[in-house]
Amino acid sequence: MIKAAGARLWYLPSYSPDLNPMEQTFAKITHGMRADQKRTIKDVWRHVGELLATIGQTMTTTSQMQDMLLSNREPL
Repeated sequence: MIKAAGARLWYLPSYSPDLNPMEQTFAKITHGMRADQKRTIKDVWRHVGELLATIGQTMTTTSQMQDMLLSNREPL
């Protein structure tokens, strides 16, 4: 039925938190917040901003690796 419609079926890889950039981002933020326990709201938000700036630099590399891994999969 799918081929008759002119479409191709692509199977997604099984879910892996290691390949999900959002899971990695939240884990890094959580770890950073636990390591540096801030006491005021102002300090907490400043620290979150610093963590996001640091994490943002590494996310490009992660998404490039993901694209490379997924590009090797063939349609079925």
